[in-house]
Amino acid sequence: PVMKNGRTVSHRSAFYGTISVGGPDPQQFSVVFDTGSGHVVVPSVECTNATCMEHRRYNISRSASGLAINSDGTPVPPDELCDQVTIGFGTGTVKGEFAREKVCMGSPTRALCSDVTIVMAVEMSEQPFRSFTFDGLFGLGLSSLSLAPEFSFFGQLAAG
Repeated sequence: PVMKNGRTVSHRSAFYGTISVGGPDPQQFSVVFDTGSGHVVVPSVECTNATCMEHRRYNISRSASGLAINSDGTPVPPDELCDQVTIGFGTGTVKGEFAREKVCMGSPTRALCSDVTIVMAVEMSEQPFRSFTFDGLFGLGLSSLSLAPEFSFFGQLAAG
């Protein structure tokens, strides 16, 4: 609860659900729906700190639809390191790499899907992410709250 002068004035709440990433055998993640960003962020198998180890992690090699890309959208050349970004979320940070991937929300029979640029987290700060029961974040914001329009799930849906 949020307290003021010894009284409860409101309760903190988080809305979360499940998304699937990749295919043909999609990887499932629980995500918090974040109104303050336009990014889809999931821990990567490349993230081995204690925070990431507490959550399901995305494995791009298990996805036929996943493509590692640089920040400009070009594929990462073989044997080269890819671009990274650090994003602040409230009291924590995520350092991640990029992939173009199919992301779906909803039930398997009535899923809403879009190809978006996701952030594969290679580092997640202990606070607040380690204590969260969800794996990643699903940004509800449009393109203005993301690094580029390709990151916004709903922006990509609106673009057709």
